[in-house]
Amino acid sequence: MCMNSAKEHGVSVPAELKIIGFDGTKIVRQLNPELTTIVQPIEKLAQKSVEVLLALLNEEKVEQVTKLPVNLLSSTSSQ
Repeated sequence: MCMNSAKEHGVSVPAELKIIGFDGTKIVRQLNPELTTIVQPIEKLAQKSVEVLLALLNEEKVEQVTKLPVNLLSSTSSQ
């Protein structure tokens, strides 16, 4: 992991290096410092995936791009 590598090389997080992750899993709360992360709407993503799959199976036209909102969960790794 990036934070472990930074520590191994004597780089202070967040004083010298700010880190942001993308996934929003609960494990980020257990890291030291806690990882700032982008949280995805997993349930909406799964629902949209099923809708697109069903549409494709029914030979319906589907949009090539789907945008879903994300949230920034700010924590100590980027402050």
